[in-house]
Amino acid sequence: PDLLMHVFVYLAAAQLVRIRRAAPQAGRLFALGILMGLGYLAKAPFFIYALFCFAMLWAWLGFRFRAVKSVAVIIAGFALVAGPYIAFLSHWRGHLTYGDSGPYNIVWMVNGVSYYHWHGDPPGSGTPIHPTRQISADPPAYEFAGPIAGTYPPWFDPIYWNEGAKPRYQIRGFAQAIVRALRYYEYLVHRRQLPLIFGLAILFLLTQDKLAIARRLVRFWPLLALGIFPFAMYALVHVDPRFLSSFFVLIWLSLFAALIEPGPGVDRRTIRAVALVVGSLMSIECLVVSLPSEQLHGLQTAVKTTGVAHPHWEAARQLELMGIRAGDPVAIVGKDLPYLWAHLARVHIVSEVLMDDPRIGREGAAQRTHQWLSVKDKISATGAKVIVSPGIHGLVDQPGWRELAGTGIFAYRF
Repeated sequence: PDLLMHVFVYLAAAQLVRIRRAAPQAGRLFALGILMGLGYLAKAPFFIYALFCFAMLWAWLGFRFRAVKSVAVIIAGFALVAGPYIAFLSHWRGHLTYGDSGPYNIVWMVNGVSYYHWHGDPPGSGTPIHPTRQISADPPAYEFAGPIAGTYPPWFDPIYWNEGAKPRYQIRGFAQAIVRALRYYEYLVHRRQLPLIFGLAILFLLTQDKLAIARRLVRFWPLLALGIFPFAMYALVHVDPRFLSSFFVLIWLSLFAALIEPGPGVDRRTIRAVALVVGSLMSIECLVVSLPSEQLHGLQTAVKTTGVAHPHWEAARQLELMGIRAGDPVAIVGKDLPYLWAHLARVHIVSEVLMDDPRIGREGAAQRTHQWLSVKDKISATGAKVIVSPGIHGLVDQPGWRELAGTGIFAYRF
C-alpha cells in the first residue's frame, strides 16, 4: 500500500506542477482528482492528503467562482474513483466513513490501547462489542475461531475485534506523539540525508542574491506544501519511515529547484560539482543501508535456530509431515512468535496462549509447566489440532512436544 501511495503522490505532484505552469484546464484538474482517488484506494490517509490538496489549490486559484468550478472538477474526478468504495464501506460499517484507520491509530498509538485482545483497558477507552474470547487467566489465553477468517484473525481485521474503542483526544497524548515524531524526523535527516543538507548549505552560501532564492522558492510552494503536510499529519499519531519517502523527495526537489539556477556566485560548473558529490554520497548511503545484514525475520529473535536457512518454510513443511493440512485450526504460544510459517502452511490460527520472555530461570520454568498443564485442555477445546511455540523452558520440554527439524520452534499435537 505504501509503495502504491508513493506512485500516486508523484503523479499527483507532477499534475499539480503542470496546472501551476499553465492555466487550469478541466482535463488536467479532472485527472488530478482521479489520481487523488487512486491514492486514497491505496491507503486511507491519502483522503486527508487529497482534502489538503483541494484546499491548497483553492487558495492558490483564489476564492472566486472560477476557483470553485476548478475545485469542483477535481472533486468530481476524486468522487468517481473513491465514491463507490466510500459508499460500500459506509454501508458495511453502518455510518458514513472513509475508513477507520485514523481513529483506531489514535486509540493504539496515542491512547496506549493494546493492539490485541482488548477487553476495555485502560478505563475510559470504551466498551468492547465483540472482543476475542478469554478462556484462561493464568496464563492468559484467547480463542478467536470466528467469525473472522485469515491466518491470524486478530490482525486480519483488528477493527472488528476492537470495535467499541473510543479515541481520547488528550493534549498530553498528542504532545508526546509529536515529540516522538520530531525525534524520529531528526534521526532520518541527520543520519540518512546529511549530504543533502550540506549540498543545500553550500549552494545557499555561494548564492549572493538570497532574496532571489526566496522568490524562486515561492514558485514551488505547492510542491513544498505537498511534501511538508504529511509530516505534520503523521506527527500527531504515528510515524514510520515507509510513510515518508515520497514526501522527502518532494521537499528536497523543491528546495534544490530554488537553488540550482545559475547566478552571481554560482555557475553551472559549481552546481554540477555539488550535484555530483551529493548524489555520490547519497548513493553510498543507499548502498550501505541495503547491504545484507544479520537476519531480522523476527523468528530469530524469538527462538534459537540451528543453521536452518528458512525456518518459517521448514516449520510449515514439518507441520505438513505431522498431518496438518491447509485450513486446519492451530494454536500458538504468542507474544514472541511470528506466524509467517502459518501463512505458508495455509492454516488458521484459532487460539493463543500468552507467555512471557522464554529466557527465564528454573523457577520460571516450573511456573510454565504448571501453566501448560492447566491450559492444555482449554486450548484443545478450541478445535486446534496442534499448538506451536518458541523454545520456552518448562513448556516445550514437557511430554508430547517436538522440535520442528532444528528450526528452534516446537509443536504439540493434540
